[in-house]
Order: sequence, then C-alpha cells, then structure tokens
Amino acid sequence: MQLSERNSVSTSITYKAESFNASARSFSWTVPPTVSHVSDVSYWDIERTQTSNGAALPTQSLTGNQSITLYYNTNDVVTDPTNLTICKNTSTATTTWIDIGGTGATAGTGSVTSTSSPSPFNSYSRFTLANKITGTNPLPIELIYFNASINNAVVDLTWETATEINNDYFLIEKSKDAIYFEPLEIVDAAGNSTTRLKYMTKDRNPFSNVTYYRLCQVDFDGKKTYSQIQSVEVKNNESVNYLIYPNPSDKNGFNIVYKGNKKQTVEIELSDLTGKVIYTDKITFDDTTTSIKLQDQILMSQGIYFLRIYSDEDVYCKKMVVEK
Repeated sequence: MQLSERNSVSTSITYKAESFNASARSFSWTVPPTVSHVSDVSYWDIERTQTSNGAALPTQSLTGNQSITLYYNTNDVVTDPTNLTICKNTSTATTTWIDIGGTGATAGTGSVTSTSSPSPFNSYSRFTLANKITGTNPLPIELIYFNASINNAVVDLTWETATEINNDYFLIEKSKDAIYFEPLEIVDAAGNSTTRLKYMTKDRNPFSNVTYYRLCQVDFDGKKTYSQIQSVEVKNNESVNYLIYPNPSDKNGFNIVYKGNKKQTVEIELSDLTGKVIYTDKITFDDTTTSIKLQDQILMSQGIYFLRIYSDEDVYCKKMVVEK
C-alpha cells in the first residue's frame, strides 16, 4: 500500500495502516451504482492521528484529493484489471462504500491507484478492491451455480466454482420446509484454485413431495457462505403396481408383490438411510412369479431403508421400516 497526501499544516501526523486477509463483502455495506461488488479476500484500515496527543484526524488539514495505491496478488483474483477500482467508506457514512476510481495494471499480480473519480478521496478510513459494474473480476465470487434435478427418483446435485480461496469443504443440506435444514453430505473442496471446477453428488433418499437443498461453502477459518435454495418434487408413486408388506416389518423381511397384468423385468435396489446400496437384483415378474420376499437375500437390521424398483417405464420408491 502507498499513500500520497496534500496537507495544509505542518503538524506532525501519525499514520497507522493495517492489512486484513478477510472479506470486505462480509460487512454487507451499500455499494455505489458504479460497482457490482467489493473484495471477498482483503481490505485495509488506515488511521490518521495527531502525533502529540493521538487525536483522530480523518479529514482535518487535508487539501484537494489524496491518492492511494493498493497492491494485489493471485489470491485477490483480479482477472479484469481495466475494470478494477478502489472503494472506501467515510467517517460520516461508515456503512456505505464510495468509488474513488482506479485501473489495475495487470491481471493476477499488480497494483491499482485511485483517481478520486467518481468520488473524491478526502478522508481516511477503510479501503478495498472492487469490481466496476461492467467488469468480471471475481474478487472472488466463487460459486457459478448450484442445481438440483430429479433423475429416476434420485436427485442430482451439481455445482461449479469459478475460483476457490482457502475453501475447505462443501456441505450439502436438505430440508422439508426450506427453514430447518439437515446435513446430507460433505464434499472436499480444492482449497485454492483459479480455474473453473465442477462438483456432483446425489441424494438417493429425497423426501416425499418437495425437498429443498442448499450448498454451504466452508473455509479453513470456519467462515460459511450459503447458496440460493433449490427444490425438487418427487411425484407420489403409490399408484404404481407394487405392494410392499408388512411395513413396518420385523427382521423376517418384506414381501414385494407385483400387481400388474403384463410381464416385466425390473431392477431392485435397496439402500440404507445414508444412501449406501446394500442389495441389488434383477427380477422378472410374470405369470409364475408375482412376488418375492426380501429375507433370505439380505439380513436387515433395525432401521429405515429405501426400496427402488426400476422398470423401463417408471421408478418406484418406497420407504421401509424394520422394527425390533
């Protein structure tokens, strides 16, 4: 960081500058119309005081406009230097960013110097890098998208990041009401990356009717960032031609009865509450085989299971409970 100041008095002045490897965006301050977002990586605090008594002098004896040069590196993710600018707040508007102008020198590693346009730099406070409204600097906006889509009664969860800074892992959460969420799965992140990365996982046990999902990015320092909520609807398939009984069951197993009137070959998949598939088989239902019993094939302990029957026409999904 480098300062250039115009001072109208000869009083001895002390400057204290601190650099923070933390998000300026997390303050949630108002951004000016010329800026889309501020840095999610770093900011600087500059104090100006009278040397003799320590009195704060954020504006006193300053003449004209000052200038500041901020240096950035690859962690700041500057990809569009011509649309890089500097924002600051003021002592009278502490939660509002103003754009004091600037143009970056290079992408990746470089510097940007304020121009006092469109807003003047005439006080000392907090400073940060910012992306102009027409720019593409991530700074870094990490998440490009997070999607949830239904695929044969299984929900595909996909997301992509543009950059990752100190990103420890992703936590996928699910909910029945979009209010109270429960953890679904943890997926390791790349840590640090400046290239686009795609991720994917599945929810094999969505709730009946609507299931809501959100993605939580967790940094190494514990900071969390949440995506927008996505939802999928699993159609009620109780009208499909299968009967599962008894349900709940004891450890003697379940009967699967086919109630259709035509020959059909299906794939049976049984998974536990964590989504782990514990049994698969292929069955042909016809005039001689209209039912099977899940007993001898697999030992089912007490708990909750999900049965899926895949046919050429549909997917049947049923929650099954094993009691003592």
